[in-house]
Amino acid sequence: MQFPDEVLDRIFHRTGGRCHLCGSQLSRPAYGRVGVRDGWEVDHSHARANGGSDHGNNLFAAHIACNRSRQAKPVQAIRRANGLVAPPMSTAQREQLRAQRVIGFGTLCFGLVVLAGGGPVAILAGVLGAALGSESV
Repeated sequence: MQFPDEVLDRIFHRTGGRCHLCGSQLSRPAYGRVGVRDGWEVDHSHARANGGSDHGNNLFAAHIACNRSRQAKPVQAIRRANGLVAPPMSTAQREQLRAQRVIGFGTLCFGLVVLAGGGPVAILAGVLGAALGSESV
């Protein structure tokens, strides 16, 4: 099935550009390119062979090899075999989590230094905590 570019973009970013079956990185320009390292195609989470639809919430990005080797097997079994319990986070979910961690780490470090005596070191600790939080996603 052919998908318009805006639909492919949505499917790709739904899992943050990662294969929903193995969790490895994909390349957006490599859509449909067989034999390319990060090549991918659209996978139906609930296989069409088992009654799945082309509705957006059933479509995920997957490496071509992952998708084709899966066939109509349950997606949860394939993910579990690859060490995943759920699909990778979307790009928006990653950004939201990063923002929450920046605030959390910054607040934690600032609070600890204030409890220890405060001063200009508290501000530096808050900034350092925020930087550490932004790198942890």
